[in-house]
Amino acid sequence: MASPAYVWIVDDQGNEVKGECKVKEREGSVEIFQFKYGVSMPVDKFNGATNGTRQHDTVTITKPYDPTSPVLFKAACDGKTLKQMTIKWYRINESGKEEEYFIHVLDDVKVVSYRQQLLHTKDHQNDAHVHEDIIDLRFGKITIKHHDGNIEHSDTWLVRS
Repeated sequence: MASPAYVWIVDDQGNEVKGECKVKEREGSVEIFQFKYGVSMPVDKFNGATNGTRQHDTVTITKPYDPTSPVLFKAACDGKTLKQMTIKWYRINESGKEEEYFIHVLDDVKVVSYRQQLLHTKDHQNDAHVHEDIIDLRFGKITIKHHDGNIEHSDTWLVRS
């Protein structure tokens, strides 16, 4: 089984949007089933020189239906900006215990796409799947932090360097 990640959501009014997680120290969060994100720098293929500024990809999260689903759907429909989404990543340490080791913090978050998915119910390969939201996000600022060594970097992608 893959190591888990969970997201905490703060709405446009600054209120925590509660998910259904009841795991100790993760109460109110939402388990993430899948996550995709990247950033790229345009580079000239002939001389290797940069020829533009970085391009942040959409953050895509797959999660179960839960109380956050209507809030995220509304944000997509109304174009509201959520204050923050914090994604915490966990791994098994040398002692065999799960520990938080990595964080993504997205500030000024727009839900740019909201899709719902039910995998084919007669295909037994899908037996472990639940009903899922697939959410595409854009953000004003992203911070990525690795706890070991307290290494972090933030980028406000609307500010070009």
